[in-house]
Amino acid sequence: MEEKSILATPKLSEYHLSRFLDEMLKFCEDSPIMLIYPERYYDEESLISFYSRVTNRFQRRFYFHGLKMISYRGGIMTYSAKMINKIKEASPFIVGMKEETPSYEEGFNLCSNIRDKESFEIIVAGGSMRRFALLELSGAQSFLSGIGSIYPQIELDFMKFFSNGEKEKAENIIRYLETPFFNVFFEVGWHQALRYALAELKLISKYQRRPFNLPKLKEKKEKY
Repeated sequence: MEEKSILATPKLSEYHLSRFLDEMLKFCEDSPIMLIYPERYYDEESLISFYSRVTNRFQRRFYFHGLKMISYRGGIMTYSAKMINKIKEASPFIVGMKEETPSYEEGFNLCSNIRDKESFEIIVAGGSMRRFALLELSGAQSFLSGIGSIYPQIELDFMKFFSNGEKEKAENIIRYLETPFFNVFFEVGWHQALRYALAELKLISKYQRRPFNLPKLKEKKEKY
């Protein structure tokens, strides 16, 4: 596994997404892009053609976010392994996805049934080393940075131990570092807590896009 930065696009119509990428790719050099489907789910063909058109137009490495979609009939539509296999076969520029299944069991079944994982990267949900350790046997290859967003060396050490078969050391990092960290951050809200912490470290600005807000002062005092 290698470290990489992926530019995640906002949920935009195809026209506005293309304009966004036209501008952003002037500054992103070779960074891969993560797309998210911007519309309700109507049919498989519309979903696949969206990813095919966008990725073939820009011809660079793309991932897609396997977030649940709202069905046009109401309710929720999830990405199946069959659907994912069709999406990645529709374009040579689709190199991976972020899975977003609600449970370890569903994640394991999904990852197990995705074909050709040698050329298709599955990033597990939640920025979790624990989730990665459980889904790696089903073919998942990586995870988004969680605690490593603030303390990168922790995740680097975890991967070193995990890759070398030093499972007890890897599990201790999960048990004694990742789990307490997530317990605090998820109580406040992951994105709010992460941005607050990064702002306190002066790695990002304290000013946020509206309507996003940092935690209230009372929450800051209690949680940090």
